[in-house]
Amino acid sequence: MAASQKSAGSLDLVSAVHAKDVERVRLLLEAGHGPDVLEPWGDSLLHYLVHEFQATRSTQGPRVLEIVELLLKHGADPEHVGANNWRAVDLSIEAGLDEITEVFLRHGAKSAQRKFA
Repeated sequence: MAASQKSAGSLDLVSAVHAKDVERVRLLLEAGHGPDVLEPWGDSLLHYLVHEFQATRSTQGPRVLEIVELLLKHGADPEHVGANNWRAVDLSIEAGLDEITEVFLRHGAKSAQRKFA
């Protein structure tokens, strides 16, 4: 869904995720906002959060993990294939991010990296 096509609720959730506002993310999800918001190129919020975890794990890692957990608990697809044919869990495995990989695995992501052509 293109940014201009996202509903106001989707934009609110994206904004809360980008701000790493755990409580606002929780409230929006509990109010029924869908967790599978996609960027125009196909990546999900989970993809974004893997990159954020890698960049900020020493300062904001616990918040990122909590948001990933919330999104997955509210139905985010752990097997969504985004840009470059990667799932968020593939990114976390490739980067050696064991903590976030474990969260994906607990929520149904397949552990084996997929074969890329």
